[in-house]
Amino acid sequence: MVITSHMVLVLVWSWSCETPIHCGWHGMAWHSSSSHLISYCTQSLKQVSHFGESERRLNIGIETPASKQAPPPQETMNAYKYTPPVIDLDKVGNETDLLPLMKQILLMHDSFLLQNFANIDAVRELLGSVAQEDGPACALDASFDGVLEAGNHSLEQWVYVNDQETRPEHAESRDVRRLRAILGRIAVYFGKLCLQALECADRDALVASGNHSAVLSRHHSKFGDQVLDLQFDYSATEWIEFKSVGLLTVVPDATCAKVYRNDSWHGIDVENCILLHTGPVLASASRGMHSTSDLRLSTNSLAYTVQPHLEYRMADGRYFAEHFLEFNLQRFPDIGKQAYPEEMKLVALKRSVSLLKTFFTTMESMINLYKINHPGTDMVDLETILPSISRMMRVKVTSTDFQRLLYIWPQAYDIDINSNCGISIKLQTTLSLTKSRLLEFAERIDQWFQNAKGSGSVPEEIPPLKLGKRKASNGSTSTTYSSSPSKNVARRKFASLKGKPKSMSLTSSLNPTVVTPTNYGDNLTTDDVTMVDPKSSLLDRIRVKERRAAALLSQRELMQDHFIAIKMKHVFDICFTLEPEVPYTEDYLTGLIVDSLTDSHNPIGREECVQVLAKISELLGQDVFQIVQVEGNLKVYKWKPLEKNMLQPRL
Repeated sequence: MVITSHMVLVLVWSWSCETPIHCGWHGMAWHSSSSHLISYCTQSLKQVSHFGESERRLNIGIETPASKQAPPPQETMNAYKYTPPVIDLDKVGNETDLLPLMKQILLMHDSFLLQNFANIDAVRELLGSVAQEDGPACALDASFDGVLEAGNHSLEQWVYVNDQETRPEHAESRDVRRLRAILGRIAVYFGKLCLQALECADRDALVASGNHSAVLSRHHSKFGDQVLDLQFDYSATEWIEFKSVGLLTVVPDATCAKVYRNDSWHGIDVENCILLHTGPVLASASRGMHSTSDLRLSTNSLAYTVQPHLEYRMADGRYFAEHFLEFNLQRFPDIGKQAYPEEMKLVALKRSVSLLKTFFTTMESMINLYKINHPGTDMVDLETILPSISRMMRVKVTSTDFQRLLYIWPQAYDIDINSNCGISIKLQTTLSLTKSRLLEFAERIDQWFQNAKGSGSVPEEIPPLKLGKRKASNGSTSTTYSSSPSKNVARRKFASLKGKPKSMSLTSSLNPTVVTPTNYGDNLTTDDVTMVDPKSSLLDRIRVKERRAAALLSQRELMQDHFIAIKMKHVFDICFTLEPEVPYTEDYLTGLIVDSLTDSHNPIGREECVQVLAKISELLGQDVFQIVQVEGNLKVYKWKPLEKNMLQPRL
């Protein structure tokens, strides 16, 4: 097969309120064999000044007559339409020159389109024929090859090793075999091209023409054929999540896919295009240069994913077959429980370990934040902070998860069992060294996971630690637990005795005329303390309370200053992103800051926000950060262009 094509790659930068600039590479026609599907001749790309993300939108797409006309400014500001980069195969140049531009695309995108493919008519015809096939009634088995009914649509999947089927009874039809051959050549060619463009190590062993594995997935739904001819197309609104563990996925009909960009899903409305989407293998092999995301496919679609060989050893030391098995166990847990019970337990345990790491990180942040906001509190009930932790993690957590955390690290927190058998956590006098504690917990839970993995029976979940009454201690952080929870009534009854020296008895605490030497220090001998005037003892206790109150006030002021300093950094970062030299009213600016920090680890109120803004103005000066009070006690904030690091040296 000889392909004659011309190819052009057009980059379109769209600025708000400006006419788009079109930069194109044009090349001459040339003839190549089927292995040379794509290339082009390039001219040097003009350098464009760097603008912020809020000032421009980068679009790499097809140059059409509509794209040459600047959209209205209001439409450009309000609507954001993303289209993956489009490579037009009608313009073909030199294959070697394609690599730097492929690298530029992969550094910014995880999907790109092929337009005007030579065999696109044959592909569309085969897609229409395959869509009408029902296929053999072979249920999905332990090889993850077969048909799985999922609601109102079915998933049919074929797994190939070295272009050979792994399940002979689930044979592919003639049209499916022809379509797979075309998509396989595209996937292998562009898979090698992506690895070469990103200069990945061991790229020759990752994907080779006769030494790789692949998965062909076909989503089929008859729902649209069963409804009447209505104006509303029900099948067009159904999208399913598509994930892969391979190198590159080819979707022959790009309009059947949605790509993820800027926290939103974008449909592809470019006709007669083939979509290529990168996978985790390419992201891992690129050493951080490339990242990928998930994909959405319609319930009437087909996708072909090329993967390394199952015996290929990945960077983490495991074979790719282990990654492939773990990925499918997460996708098909019912089959995993039947065919791979031990491996399924290991997958569930790994998920639990990952959740517990996130829980500990969030727990540390929440306790430190609670200590800053409540400097006079020594203990905090676990049930008080669990709702906030659940919101931060976006996962429901309970006290049982906290007991699992203590099972891994019993000395992580100094806890107490209150009268209602609830858990109370003692707050540290100083903020914990979060980084060192996180590292220690990660090492402990990883070591526990390796031991559990190597044991004979793998537990499905981390067991919770059974908490009971704590034994009395001398103030050290060591904690002992009993096998069952019990009420700690005696400790609560004499809670006022906390902080008293151990040499003071219960009688001396109740009788003010009897004291011990530790009440007054080393200057008092034992002969002088048999009887003391009650008035003198009362004055001494008042002085002790005054000193404690002064120390507590000083600590609260120090904590408040630390709290304000942390808030100033967050508020300054928000002001840095806003447009300078623009007056902002107090209600508008404080409302914007409060909404921005609501879901963060450090939320803020309006009154605190006003204090923080005043502090920022005091540090930067009125000539940089102005606060003007106009008629009606209305405050207006206005600042000059800020620098990112100008606040840190002044704190």
